[in-house]
Amino acid sequence: KVVKMNLLYAPVFEQGKVKVLSAYTISPVMIEAKNPDSLKEVARINLSFDKKSHTVLLNNKFRCSINQFVTTPFGILKFIPNRHNVDNTVHNKQLYFSLSKPKSVTMGLLSGLSVAPSSKLSTVVNLGFKDEVPERAEDILNSLIKSYEESAILDKNELARNTLAFVEDRLNLVAADLAGIEQKVQQYKSGSSAVDISRQGQL
Repeated sequence: KVVKMNLLYAPVFEQGKVKVLSAYTISPVMIEAKNPDSLKEVARINLSFDKKSHTVLLNNKFRCSINQFVTTPFGILKFIPNRHNVDNTVHNKQLYFSLSKPKSVTMGLLSGLSVAPSSKLSTVVNLGFKDEVPERAEDILNSLIKSYEESAILDKNELARNTLAFVEDRLNLVAADLAGIEQKVQQYKSGSSAVDISRQGQL
């Protein structure tokens, strides 16, 4: 959920002179896949952004409009403005992105995550995440907490639904038993003349 929420399956990189750097905060766009789980893994797709036409050019061949899903040779993708690039600055450096399966990205992220109790008797845990980009680490931790809260609510709702269904089943059984007992009592009273039925009817 965290990987999909933050589009971490399609990271954007900046090609430097010496090494490759993450473009998490400087890329003009982020890449969202319509079906992340069925992505074809691609190591490198060159990316350039035209600020005037608001279009993205992939591998100098395929042009896409932003904010709408388009069918590309790499899958159905949508290019959305990067929320971290607030001033929409377009850098002249070569950008590219890769596509990976969310599960494999998740496994890679787990090594950077640390979870420890704040003390031996506390129910509070300290979460930490090591990443070369502080903003990405912050997004991951915030999304992790949000996902945990959503999961906790779903678990509580499921428990409440199961409890309610169990109680209703028991009530239906008890109601059926009571109805049967009442019928037997009436039959007994009528059969043994324990009650004057006509007088009881008048009352």
